[in-house]
Parts: sequence; C-alpha cells; structure tokens
Amino acid sequence: MTYVPREITKNILEGLQSMPAVFINGPRQAGKSTLTARISKKELDAEYVTFDDVSILASAKYNPQGFLQSFKKTVVIDEVQMAPEIFRQLKKIIDNKRIAGENINGKYLLTGSSNIKTVPELSEALVGRVLLIPLFPFSSGEIAQTTGNIVRSVFEDTFIFQNFDTLKYSLKDMIRKATFPEISLNKDLNVNRWFESYINTLLYRDLRNISQIEKLHELPNLLKVLAVQTGGLLNDASLARATRLNQMTLKRYRVLLQNVFLTMLVPPWFGNIKKRLVKAQKIYFTDTLMLTHLLGYDIETMESLNPVLWGFVVENFVASELTKQLSLAEDGKLYHFRTSDDKEVDFVIEKRNGEIAGFEVKNSSSVDISDFKGLKFLQSLVKDKFIRGVVLYRGKKILPFDNKLIAMPIDLIWSSNSVFTI
Repeated sequence: MTYVPREITKNILEGLQSMPAVFINGPRQAGKSTLTARISKKELDAEYVTFDDVSILASAKYNPQGFLQSFKKTVVIDEVQMAPEIFRQLKKIIDNKRIAGENINGKYLLTGSSNIKTVPELSEALVGRVLLIPLFPFSSGEIAQTTGNIVRSVFEDTFIFQNFDTLKYSLKDMIRKATFPEISLNKDLNVNRWFESYINTLLYRDLRNISQIEKLHELPNLLKVLAVQTGGLLNDASLARATRLNQMTLKRYRVLLQNVFLTMLVPPWFGNIKKRLVKAQKIYFTDTLMLTHLLGYDIETMESLNPVLWGFVVENFVASELTKQLSLAEDGKLYHFRTSDDKEVDFVIEKRNGEIAGFEVKNSSSVDISDFKGLKFLQSLVKDKFIRGVVLYRGKKILPFDNKLIAMPIDLIWSSNSVFTI
C-alpha cells in the first residue's frame, strides 16, 4: 500500500530530542501504527511493540517495571492505554534517570487511541515528562502533497488576489480522501461496511474497556442523532429528549464518544468582551466521510438531495481541517462566536497574544458583503487584534472586500504555498 508522508513527523522527531517521551494520541486507524513503525525503522533504530499482541500486553500488565527496563534503546509502544499499569513505572524511571543526571530524552514513543483524560495515570505521568501530539486521519494537505496551511497564511497576510488553476482534487474528492488511511488508499473498499465495522469496534470493545456502560445498544442511535445536529449548539437536554436517555447518562455517553475521537467540540469564544454571548459549544465529527455515512447519504448525490444538510457537512469538513492544521502549530486555538441576538462567526482562531482570525463557511459559488456581517461585528469588538476575516466559499477567486476582509475558495485549504506568496 502506498505510504503517504505525515506532516506531524517533524514535530514528533523534534519532540523526541527534547523530551523523555512523546505520546501520539488520536483515533484508531488514523495511521499511528504505520507512522511509528516507519519512524522506528528509518529515523530511530527503535524497538517496536504493540499491546494489540496479547502476550506482550500480559507481560506489561503483570510486571510493568521489568517490561520497561527490558528495553535498552528507544522503544515504540503502540496502544499504550491498554496497560495503564506502566504509567506509574514510566514516571518513576524518567524521574530517577533525571535525578542521576542521565539524558533520557527520546527513550519512549507511545501511541494511544483513547483520550488521555480517560487514563488518570497517564495524565499524572504526562506533566513535564511527555509531549502530547495529536494524529488525525489524513489531512487534505497530506492528500494533495502540498505544504499549504490556510491558518498560517491568514495570520501572515501572504495572499495574491487572482484566479488560480483548478486543483487536482474537488471538495467532494477531498472529503473522500482526507479520511482514514485504509479507506483513502483502497479504492475497492466498501466504505459503508468499513465504517460499520469501525464504529462497532469502538462502541462494543474500546468503550467497554475504558468505561462500564450499561446500555451499549443506545450508542449507535446517539451517534446518528449527533450527526443530524452537526454544527449546532450543544444542548444536552435536547439530546436527552431525542435519544430518550436521562440527561446525566446522555452527557456521560457523549463524552465517551469524544474520548475515542468520534466527535469533537468547538468551544465558544468570548474573550473580555462585555456583550451577551452564547457560551454553548458546537459539536462536529472528527471525520467528515464518517459523518456522511451516519447521515445515510452518498457524497455524490447529497448536495442535490439535501442542500441544507450538505452545507453542514461542508462546515464539518472545514472544522476538521482547521483542527488538523492547528495540531501542527505551536500556537492557536479553535473557537466559534455567537451573540445572544444571533450575530455569529463559524470559526475563530485566537493566538496566545490575543490576535484573532475569523472564518465563515458558505456553500455557494458567489459571495457579497452581506456574508461578512458576523466577521465585521467581531472586528468591531476586538479592533486591532483582528488580523483577518475570511469567507470560505465554492468559487475560484481570491477576492478582497476590505483591508482585512477577504473571500477565499475552500480549495485553498489544501493548496500549495505558491498560491499565497506575494
């Protein structure tokens, strides 16, 4: 199978030079095992073990200290969350080596498919010892094999206002390809069957391993209810009514779905603004192709059959891609913005220094100044901290509407940097 270079590789190797351990956290089947096995052979000359091997897992759980001490060089441990017993010993080994003045940087490369918040032992061991790096399914930039990064370009102000050639991939192509590697690289795969198997594995095996759930059969229905509400404000009371679960159970199940990276939340941005702002989070799916599967639509016909719902699918794609691009950056967090009187911006990225960029998503090939209403309002609130307001649309031109307001094709999410360079 063709290997697609992962953009996060550089961050991992740099992390191993400066920290005792790097923990790669992300969904099952996102490519963690393939990436770490490749790094262990080509970059590190490391040993590679996986806790999917029941014998190796048994050894680590029974004798975690002896297991860790048996490795004389860098070790890659795949699916490490399956043996939380080793985390206390990992902390002890790192601390003892540091006290002795030994250089232990780059000793452990760990991967896991459950959010670290579900493993308290790991959370404790992480502080000051382990660098956490997320790995998601393929990004559109990895598929297009470009170095484009729309987040970086927006903040650095590197644009030219002209048409650009049609890229190799359309938006629908990208939703199909910027997904789990096994789907993306196998054109003969039955995608719906793959997703059914994947979801069943997560719900009936992984979630059972990390939490005691009484009603596993309720989770597929909850996933489908969440799919219909993609891009909407999170309301647990409404979700509880729709799923006929009590609100406490509903919230617990919803958080578990986040913990195995099926869904993700975008928090509200409110800064120090003295306005009545909506403080509910928005919910999205980590993988947009999985979202279309859960909605029961074929990606080719969905736009014509249900254009409103398709618009939310496009918004989900942007949320997912911005999240992937931000995972490569040292600075910047993703938010949404909405006032109590419904002035809103789909996505806001804020840097540590307070600089703000806003993104509106429009599933249309045309754009006018009214599409910048929410962005202009946000600009009026944050003033000089407002770096750029962008409307992402389905056209093929980069169009300035103001000194800091610009319309850009969605395609530029996966364009090369040459499109932007002045």
